Amino acid sequence: MSILTDKINALSDIPDAWVEKIMKFQPKLLNEFNRLAAQLTTTSEGFIEMTAGNLTRIETIMSELKAYMTTGEYLEIVTELNQGFLSQEAATIAYFESTFGSAPVTSFASTLYNIGRVNMIETVIGDGLNPILYTSVRDTLLDGIASGSSYSDLIDNLGLISVGNEDIEGRLMRYSRQLVSDTLATTDRQFTEIIGNELGLQWYKYLGGRIKTTRCFCNERNGNYYHRSEIELWGDGVAQFIGQCFDSKYIWQGRFRGTNAETIFSWVGGYNCQHSLLPTSEFDVPKEDIVKAYENGWYKPSKTAKEHFGL
Repeated sequence: MSILTDKINALSDIPDAWVEKIMKFQPKLLNEFNRLAAQLTTTSEGFIEMTAGNLTRIETIMSELKAYMTTGEYLEIVTELNQGFLSQEAATIAYFESTFGSAPVTSFASTLYNIGRVNMIETVIGDGLNPILYTSVRDTLLDGIASGSSYSDLIDNLGLISVGNEDIEGRLMRYSRQLVSDTLATTDRQFTEIIGNELGLQWYKYLGGRIKTTRCFCNERNGNYYHRSEIELWGDGVAQFIGQCFDSKYIWQGRFRGTNAETIFSWVGGYNCQHSLLPTSEFDVPKEDIVKAYENGWYKPSKTAKEHFGL
């Protein structure tokens, strides 16, 4: 595959790989929950004993769970996610070098990408799992002990947390699926945009895969070329340029609240969007798009561009 194809496909391939690995990991997490819960004492009738000893055991259980989630298979899954972020950074640099001959990566761009990557990793491992996983496990254990519930009910509740059921995903899957996708896409777009600005690029190609959840806004734009000024008008919510996908309530379905002329380049279509605004050479842009931008006063072509496009 080409460098560009690798870069674009990775925006879906990396999150998809995360989902696949977490799906396979969930039953093992349930087994660990069951092992840890077995430390609680129960009555002969199968109810959890309402004792101070059981309450004290919660801390031991949580310590062992945190150790489990920072070693072994889960650590390997997170390490692969981290490598995915690093590979995407390298792919973006390779795209600019192969297309424009250089990739001026400023210290700001490099640091910003690193912050996005590290924040993502810290969210899905260690204390970052508190709101995603640990708090729910702790509360479930505490509620089971405080109410003297049946041990089987406790195991069922832990099962909902770890693997979910036919109606709801396990918590780790539910809260990390979109987070991984959105963080990777946003971090990559910001990095790409900064390099494009350093090169003075004003034209973009809207690129990405057509997944089942692709919304109207992205479907209408995928594969097309746009001048920066028009993209800024999308961000500002100008209905005329959003077109048939304009929604009077949301501006367009899936749009991040707060999207404007600046953030549109990072957020693009919004939630779970795996498309990119890829900076490109003006000489790769179809003439009809060049003419449209020129007539709207967005595009001021150089003498060479005027001759090339017959303006």
